[in-house]
Amino acid sequence: MYTKQLHYDGVEEGYFPYNLPFIKNINNISFTHQVTLITGENGVGKSTFLETIAELLRLNLEGRSKNNQFITQETQSDLARNCRLVRYAAYPKDYYFYRAESFYNLTTDLDNLDVSNDLFNRPLHSFSRGQSIKALIQERFFGHGIYLFDEPETGLSLQSQLELMVMMNDLVK
Repeated sequence: MYTKQLHYDGVEEGYFPYNLPFIKNINNISFTHQVTLITGENGVGKSTFLETIAELLRLNLEGRSKNNQFITQETQSDLARNCRLVRYAAYPKDYYFYRAESFYNLTTDLDNLDVSNDLFNRPLHSFSRGQSIKALIQERFFGHGIYLFDEPETGLSLQSQLELMVMMNDLVK
């Protein structure tokens, strides 16, 4: 475990994201297991929550690790300025933010940098979306890390979603 808690300073603002229902009732969110699943209806703030953690970890908010910083459009909220992560002493070896809505931009960036050919033996755009997500996780994720997934099921068949859960379980082990 690398992250113990997300602390929110309780700033009362009337605009997004401070008007989301989950914000009004939190001060601290504790992470007590190696895997945390966040579910809920559309528009409740799941992506905003993950984006805040990604920003606090200094990850690319459009997806990827600390090593690849590109910006197509700045759309993040300012929630991170009112939050902090409480961490354990151990530091992860790997960080990654997978964001379904900007995965196309990420694959384009990886292909343009020729990283795809080195890592996957071909451009990521030559895979189907579902195949490229699975290839990314199989070839790029190393374990002993913090992996944030925003809507990882997008583009995956039911069978591939089950395979994704097995891959995540293997990373935890």
